[in-house]
Amino acid sequence: MEIASNVTPILSDLAKNMEALEQLVYASKLATEFAKNSRSTNTIKSYASDWRDFDSWCQKSKLLSLPADPRSVACYLTDRASQPFIDPTENFQSPLKTQL
Repeated sequence: MEIASNVTPILSDLAKNMEALEQLVYASKLATEFAKNSRSTNTIKSYASDWRDFDSWCQKSKLLSLPADPRSVACYLTDRASQPFIDPTENFQSPLKTQL
């Protein structure tokens, strides 16, 4: 009987730990689903396209994309803002007009 009385608290603690672990696993799966659904498919595609563009620009400019230096990001944004682009709804757009 001595062994049984010593095992009962251990089993009880184990059951509590298993329950806590199951709750964590469930919460983790739920968080993954929330994260997966937090952005639309088109937003994710847009982010991926923008990242590829930035990474390509960095390679051409002989700069690191990761970790990105804030000055590199500023130069990239300046470069892109000065480039003409095609807007599917309004055709050709000129670069941003700035007064220096």
